Amino acid sequence: MAYTTEGAKAGASPEDLKMEIEGVAKKAAMEAGRLIVAASGKAQNVETKGVRSDLVTEVDKACEDLIKQRVQESFPDHSILGEETSTSEELERLDATLADSDWTWIVDPIDGTLNFVGGLPLSVVSIGVAKANRVEVGVVFNPYSGELFTARRGEGAFLNGERISVLPPETELEDGAVSVGFPSKRPVRERMLRGVSAVAPHARTVRALGTAALHMSYVAAGKLACFFELNLKPWDVAAAWLIVEEAGGRVTDMAGKPMRLRAGPILASCGGQLHERVLSLLREAECTGEESDLR
Repeated sequence: MAYTTEGAKAGASPEDLKMEIEGVAKKAAMEAGRLIVAASGKAQNVETKGVRSDLVTEVDKACEDLIKQRVQESFPDHSILGEETSTSEELERLDATLADSDWTWIVDPIDGTLNFVGGLPLSVVSIGVAKANRVEVGVVFNPYSGELFTARRGEGAFLNGERISVLPPETELEDGAVSVGFPSKRPVRERMLRGVSAVAPHARTVRALGTAALHMSYVAAGKLACFFELNLKPWDVAAAWLIVEEAGGRVTDMAGKPMRLRAGPILASCGGQLHERVLSLLREAECTGEESDLR
């Protein structure tokens, strides 16, 4: 049944609408997840997107098409920003699109395509739904493990229906597992390595799973203390950003400034002294996501 924004205003509360949106997002993510698991390590058409380490497959496109179809069936007046079909011009106009659109779905059909191509069971479906310029619903689904992370603004974060929370804010960096991602562009990756080299000696351990949305979801669930990476896109972080905050965590850019949906550099953590400590180390390493970090 199509559920338009106008219809929602006439007969349903904002909370009811967010619940309906979350339900559609969860079903779409699980449908796409079945395609991912069935084709893991078996992609037939693997293409590059600008650099050799940035890949896209026919399964990425099929998953995005499926999700877009499910959104259009239920919410025909909602906008969709998908990794595989959005143009660079649309990304540049994102702020204006968010301002003009009542609801925008921000979709990464396979976050962790390199893992998917290699048959590594570390890829997720990420769906964030924003009203104007603020994410209101977030869904991240790991189809290999069945982990379904969800959040609606103001209502907490959940893993398979059970409430989750980040590590205690008094957690120290030396007692926390730090997770990182490595951008596809070589100059940005080299800058990122400077940040990792600055933080890693002080952390309990460092992990790199190859999917930003899963890293951040694990921060929300208290499995990791923090995650940081340069040069991310909106679809990489939109859903998990909300999940982290609803789990009691903190999300900023790597200079400590407020995040924007345009994304870029990100630091997501349990907050408290650990967040400030990592920010300080990144500043010392000159790895904060300033313009020079993104070339």
